[in-house]
Amino acid sequence: MDLESQGVVTEDLGGNVTCVPISAKEHVNINKLEGKIIDLADKKISLMEDHSMPAQCITIESNVDEKSNQLTATLLIKKGVLRTNDTFVCGIHEGKVRFMKDDNGRNIQVAYPG
Repeated sequence: MDLESQGVVTEDLGGNVTCVPISAKEHVNINKLEGKIIDLADKKISLMEDHSMPAQCITIESNVDEKSNQLTATLLIKKGVLRTNDTFVCGIHEGKVRFMKDDNGRNIQVAYPG
């Protein structure tokens, strides 16, 4: 079964699907594939970057910290920038960002799309 019969058209045939012939076994074109992946990621990130707008996030999980009785949440920022002291709205609830930590547990002041 070939890709074209399934509606997949590669860049060399005028489509928008990147195709790089590789062989991991023979180490052929691995660097070329890596370069294509980085180029695509850069294009995708540059389309999403808009540091002038407030953050739009998806809440992954939330809970109440038993020690401090404060609500904590894990967020994924889709667009914009989230800063400490920003006001947020989540459903019918609103509040203020008091502190943020990155995925390594370090305190941060600003969070970008990720």
